Amino acid sequence: MKTDLPRISVRAAFLVIAAAALLTAAQPCFAQSADKIIAESLRAVGGVKAMQKIRSVDWEGTVREANGTDAGEFTLITAAPGEFYREFVFGAEQIAEACNASSCWGEQGSGNLYTLFGAEEKRAEATGRYLNFALANYKKLKIYARSIGSENIDGKAADAVELKIPPGETRRVYFDRASHLIVKEVIEAAAAPPTEEKPTGSVSKTANAVSFGSEEEIRYGDYREVQGVREPFQLTIQQNGRTFQIAVSRISFNATVNAASFEFPNLSKKPLPDIPALLTAIDKNQKQIDEIQKDYACMKREEEDKVDGKGEVTKRTTTLYQISYYRGHEMARKIEVDGKPLSADEQQKEDERLTKDAARYDQEAAKPPKKDDDDVTISDFLRISRFSNPRWERFRGQDVVVFDFGPNPDYKPKKLVEKLVYDLIGTVWVDPQAQDVARLEARFDNSVKIGGGMLASLQKGSAFQFEQSLVNNQVWLPSYDEVHVGAKLLMLKTFRADEIDHYYDYQKFHVATQQKIAEPKKP
Repeated sequence: MKTDLPRISVRAAFLVIAAAALLTAAQPCFAQSADKIIAESLRAVGGVKAMQKIRSVDWEGTVREANGTDAGEFTLITAAPGEFYREFVFGAEQIAEACNASSCWGEQGSGNLYTLFGAEEKRAEATGRYLNFALANYKKLKIYARSIGSENIDGKAADAVELKIPPGETRRVYFDRASHLIVKEVIEAAAAPPTEEKPTGSVSKTANAVSFGSEEEIRYGDYREVQGVREPFQLTIQQNGRTFQIAVSRISFNATVNAASFEFPNLSKKPLPDIPALLTAIDKNQKQIDEIQKDYACMKREEEDKVDGKGEVTKRTTTLYQISYYRGHEMARKIEVDGKPLSADEQQKEDERLTKDAARYDQEAAKPPKKDDDDVTISDFLRISRFSNPRWERFRGQDVVVFDFGPNPDYKPKKLVEKLVYDLIGTVWVDPQAQDVARLEARFDNSVKIGGGMLASLQKGSAFQFEQSLVNNQVWLPSYDEVHVGAKLLMLKTFRADEIDHYYDYQKFHVATQQKIAEPKKP
């Protein structure tokens, strides 16, 4: 498929489908002992049916830091299936975290707002799912649960269950053995891979501020019945060296929730550009970007994981490529697999493949451009998707415009490629000065069937990320991308693919395709 979209590309969706054929995923299994512990807890709380009727929850209370005298305000709002807003307010200090249908964000201090991404976003998204009574539907939500023994908590025996919550949270839950109620939870820190770059120039978090990415322990007590469901009215949260004691004053179910509660607050007085006009400018600027890009070369390390039904990596294959660009296409020359260089014969075949690719790109360039049924342009994208929540942020030291996107309810997709775009939700970071995309995160909000599901189906939640870095203060070039996909082919086999690419050591050249580029250094 050919597309005129800039790197917020629909072709990534097809990369997702193609990657699905690489790996087989085992079906998740759940330990019986964990099932029994959770089932007893659900009955003690009020029953699965009562919990499944709850679509939103609104908590209010006071929060006091341990050994402190001043009380603050505590708010927790949730809306199914995964939206939430949690806030502590101590005078001018506001500590908040939230997720809506498209993105997650946080606030530290006063007005220090930032969009979560990477490991922190995945953990926040998983937290949103869990807070919306996920235990009542944990198998359906593909939450893996296993019993991990017992622990004595405040002099009472408690059974412990470890939950792996998609897309990226591990939570240990402790159930009182006598009452079957949850008395403690420990949420593991959202530790990003050490090779993943973190944003520079973004909001700095003060040493005293709560970092929702660190490990968090929550203790629960004083359970009371609310509309037939037992909820805790006392919480103690320990995180980042601080302890917060919360006294809940009110809990209400299924009250009207303002959708704006979960949206990124727009506190900046700086005017925002028109998003459709900005995307159109990016599209027009793509040829100039391709012209600059062809003078650069770099290294790419590809990490491809095989995972089991628990989501744990069982095998990782690492491939090293030498990257150059030709006529807007990435030319990836494989030079190493799992630390072993290619043999002379293998390298010759690899170079011959690149020569054929270059000849094919020359032939395509010589032909007049032709639009086929699989082409998607910016005008199509603007019609298929709806853009919301625009805001200014700092990313990699640059001022960027960030906005969310999702399906346009007024548009009905007419062909497969439009269906793929329509079912994407996510967030885009754009440098309006350079007129290029700095980062993209997107996932499929629904399963996508090809040939009515007879040929293939892409699972809901399949996702990809794309990130660039500003090189030589001249052009945004790829630095990181990530694909996680589940798919079923021919209604028979379920496949899963997980791949991460790291681009590094950019060097500027001006060479013919046939010339060999000196290898940049390895990391």
